[in-house]
Amino acid sequence: MPFGPSFGFGLQRLLDSQYNFFRAGHCVWLRYRNFPDVQSQEYAQLGFAISPTGQYGQTGTTDIPIYPPPSVKLISSANIAKNSGQLRFGKRKVCVSATFVDTMAKRMGIEVNSPQQDLIWRSPQVVGLIIDGSLFKIESWTHSELGGKSVFWELDVAGNEIR
Repeated sequence: MPFGPSFGFGLQRLLDSQYNFFRAGHCVWLRYRNFPDVQSQEYAQLGFAISPTGQYGQTGTTDIPIYPPPSVKLISSANIAKNSGQLRFGKRKVCVSATFVDTMAKRMGIEVNSPQQDLIWRSPQVVGLIIDGSLFKIESWTHSELGGKSVFWELDVAGNEIR
């Protein structure tokens, strides 16, 4: 008997219930810039340095709570070393429900279960994840599907030593 989309949808709801009610999830926020990244603009990539005004002169970030709360696991410290001149103090594996990703995709105008759905994690306006008051950079992401429906996303994140 093949598993259809309804099986994937049911499993996603079961995972959401587990994160919401049975197992204490971790409070995690997705941090977005409120403005386009100036360094990714064409003039900056060509080497021109200008002082932008107007819409590009904006500042600030927005923290979006990830709901249902995801699970956060500490990754072994064997890979923690000097990397590109930055000392890493911790890596985490964050398991996010596809419910959050679907909601964010609708907000961004992306079709649910489309290949562009990972734009939520790789957008130039994504700063990273806030976990326990520290900023973590999203390094890689994968998603698991059942019956053609994404059920959860696993993110590998790393933080910089700032102390």
